[in-house]
Amino acid sequence: PNSLPMLLEQIVIASDLYLDLNHDRKLEDAYEFVLKYKKPMIAFDNTCSENLSEISYEGIYPSSIPKKMVAAIRSYMR
Repeated sequence: PNSLPMLLEQIVIASDLYLDLNHDRKLEDAYEFVLKYKKPMIAFDNTCSENLSEISYEGIYPSSIPKKMVAAIRSYMR
């Protein structure tokens, strides 16, 4: 059996934040678990999923100013 969904679910459960950074080959199962477990999700303006609404994201940051995303990630580390 395909164990990837179970592994993804465990990773999401153990995570504080989901970074949606892939340009291609999005893992749709990951989105399902992020939403199910109400994990905050952030992305760059050029990596956010076309299949999700902007309100699904805690933040969408300009890819031209990565420091803004870094600051957001740091705020989750406090």
